[in-house]
Amino acid sequence: TSDSEEFDQRHNLSSCGLHQQRVPKHHGYWTGYNDANDIPPIWNSLVCQTSQWRNTSKVNQCLRNKKLLLMGDSTTRQWVENLPALILGNYKFDIGKLADVSSLPRVSAQFYKTINFSVNFLFHPHAISKMEISPAVLAKIRYEVEILDTYEIKQCKNTLGILISPWAHFAQWTRHSFEQRLQKLKEAVVRFHSRCPQVPIVLKGPHVRDHRSPESRLYTSDYLLQQMGVLMRELFRETGVWFLDVWDMNLSYPSRKVIHMPGVVVQQELSMFLSYVCDTR
Repeated sequence: TSDSEEFDQRHNLSSCGLHQQRVPKHHGYWTGYNDANDIPPIWNSLVCQTSQWRNTSKVNQCLRNKKLLLMGDSTTRQWVENLPALILGNYKFDIGKLADVSSLPRVSAQFYKTINFSVNFLFHPHAISKMEISPAVLAKIRYEVEILDTYEIKQCKNTLGILISPWAHFAQWTRHSFEQRLQKLKEAVVRFHSRCPQVPIVLKGPHVRDHRSPESRLYTSDYLLQQMGVLMRELFRETGVWFLDVWDMNLSYPSRKVIHMPGVVVQQELSMFLSYVCDTR
């Protein structure tokens, strides 16, 4: 497309709301690699109208007196680790590839006293991987369905949003088993929204990753991961869940496609999330 067509496409987008069903051929593009001020590049979404959350006052206003619940894998935990970049305005803050994954927490929380904001992360259970999880930690990990079903109505008032990202450790499951898991989650989401209709739920899709072994290419191929995203989008259509598709964002970023992408990518995922839960609510 020409520059003028790109400009028109960007400025005719609707907000990132539940009515947004349009899925463009290309989801967006990166700009700002050669910025003279050394500001990290940004993702320009062609899916919906997003904001760049690089104004600490705006970020704090959105998060103040709220709590955020994140349920997923280590790519979801990266959201917890990169939130300070937005809250503190340190945009060069970049947590890339995680250290020894087996030593990192499966259940964690952060609290920002100055704005009374808390974020809780819960690792999903029954993940197939080489990770070793102690029985004590495993006892703290609950299914997303259980968490949603036991979420108290009084908690809903101050909940900024709930993110669910059930993909990175389930590529080895059969399609039928994974679809059953998603169906149970979908039913729990419907029950949750009957009690707390005002709380936005976001479903984050998979992203491309590198494959350094024949086993990886077989059991976590990009095709399998992409099809998981297609299934997630279709199954949760018209449930009140916003599907956050980050495939193109991660694929087009100029770096090796590791499972734990650089912090600048994670921060742009967070910006899209905030553009939905803050700008459209």
